[in-house]
Amino acid sequence: MGSAERFIPHKGEIEAGTLPNSFEAVLKNYEGAMECDLVLLADGEIAIVHPRDIGGSAAGIEQMGLSDIEAQRIPSDDPDREHGRAIPLMHELVGFASDTDTRLVMDLKASNKEKAFVLVEKIIERLGKMRKDGAFKLNP
Repeated sequence: MGSAERFIPHKGEIEAGTLPNSFEAVLKNYEGAMECDLVLLADGEIAIVHPRDIGGSAAGIEQMGLSDIEAQRIPSDDPDREHGRAIPLMHELVGFASDTDTRLVMDLKASNKEKAFVLVEKIIERLGKMRKDGAFKLNP
């Protein structure tokens, strides 16, 4: 790989058993970066989940609230982790990524253009609040 090239793992999956879009994926980052999927929930929370990973669509997940997404689990093909792990929220994964010096490439999942614009506004708002609250002191 040349110095201008960089490999960014899709959903953080770089080896067998790594759960996609998870805290574990951040810890197993490759060259300090991973792609993650963001979906806006009905109550304004932003989940880090690829809709198909939990058998849904962006439109279906947009109708879920925080309690609905908390009931879901990231699927795993590892028999030792039959039920997977909890789906993180954007502020959780971004904070953890900052602490571990991992860059996130955010792939926005939305059912239509209007929802995508709302998602972008919410992301910018949340990141601004996190910065204001000092969440990025370790890795600004």
